[in-house]
Amino acid sequence: MASELGFHRSTLYRWIYLGCGPKCFQSPGGHLRVWRSDFLEWCEHHNLSPEG
Repeated sequence: MASELGFHRSTLYRWIYLGCGPKCFQSPGGHLRVWRSDFLEWCEHHNLSPEG
């Protein structure tokens, strides 16, 4: 999803780590996951526009 906004996913991970990214959860395998609806809501709140 980060690529839809033109930045690297590590940037999204950093924002999540700092507490200013979209809501996320940890999968059973230990990976961070973001629901698309939460991502789009976060984008709207921060005036970011996905290109997709």
